[in-house]
Amino acid sequence: MLVDVPLKGDLALTSPNGNRSYLFVSFTLVALIVATRIGGLVSFPPAGVSAFWPQNAILLSALLMMEGSNRKLCLLFAFPAFVVAELWSGFSVINSLTVSAVNFFEVMVAYSFIRYFMKPPINLSHLKQFFTVVGALTLASVLGGFVGVGGVAMLGGSFNLALVDWMLADFAGFFVITPFVLTLPDWRKWLSSASGRDKVLAIAILDILIVLSVVVYGPYAVSNLSLSGTEFLPIPIALLMALIYGPKGAAISVFMVSIVALSYALNGVGPFSLLTPDKNVESLQFFVVSLGLSAMLVGVLTQERKKAIEEKEILLREIHHRVKNNLQVVSSLLSLQADSEKNEASKIALKDSQRRIKAMARIHENLHKTDNLDAIAVDEYLGNVVADTIISGG
Repeated sequence: MLVDVPLKGDLALTSPNGNRSYLFVSFTLVALIVATRIGGLVSFPPAGVSAFWPQNAILLSALLMMEGSNRKLCLLFAFPAFVVAELWSGFSVINSLTVSAVNFFEVMVAYSFIRYFMKPPINLSHLKQFFTVVGALTLASVLGGFVGVGGVAMLGGSFNLALVDWMLADFAGFFVITPFVLTLPDWRKWLSSASGRDKVLAIAILDILIVLSVVVYGPYAVSNLSLSGTEFLPIPIALLMALIYGPKGAAISVFMVSIVALSYALNGVGPFSLLTPDKNVESLQFFVVSLGLSAMLVGVLTQERKKAIEEKEILLREIHHRVKNNLQVVSSLLSLQADSEKNEASKIALKDSQRRIKAMARIHENLHKTDNLDAIAVDEYLGNVVADTIISGG
């Protein structure tokens, strides 16, 4: 007996007895704890706020993919997992409970907003889903920032600076992780149907993107890179991925570029490590957010355009078949009438009308087969018309 049947398009893993489903929940909770630890380390001392906060995005993505008892089980253990992770990071019990409550609140705001306005599968395949997700992530980041930054202000930190950094850290984490995870089913479907040539092309573009990111953000970067604008070189490749592969291409590109830039910046390398700690945090966050928004918007628009073209092609094929069948019916009726006609003049007129109908059908068929609707191949068309005339005895 199958349990926790997922909605179509979800990544919820199910099997008899639900073993794989519970494994997915367990993996999510472990990833949540590890990501919380990583998020606490992603900072530029003495800046007080992390530059990137991935754990909330991991929990949100998992909740959006889960259904039924799996989601309830994950929600039940998510808050304790947050607390364990904060204690592991060295926070006091009170601070761990407070920060965990803010994180859980933020995730629930985003999750409730998305599920209220959207129906699964949630894969960012059209503009409505894109703007709904962006609105949910923005609302959750702002509310979470206002709640969480109060603790920073009480410790003597700058409220305004901490608020901006906190919100951007949450939003950057959401926008790097969530689209990447939500589009994984699309990559799985694409890999199962794509040709070997298409797979090689995708791998080649991703390799170029990674190498370029390492060169731009890594130890090979020149000392004045932040002033040269070279840090934006990976963006055209990310947009190319979005144009070719839609949201899934944009999501994986944003994920890879962001991780490379973040990793080197934390090690004091690259254009995002040359300023003061606070400025490093803000410049990196603004870069990740702007890259994510731009690439994902291009990817979603590309996906919508492809879908619209596919729908028009289906409609045109249906119209072609209907017109072709109708012309064939008219031609057949004229042929039957001509065969039964005793008057020779009437028979000639009916045959002439039948040839005209066939000529129209040939034009329609040639237009349907060509990519250029402004003209047809006259030699092929005249050859077919002459052959039809000879066969009909005209």
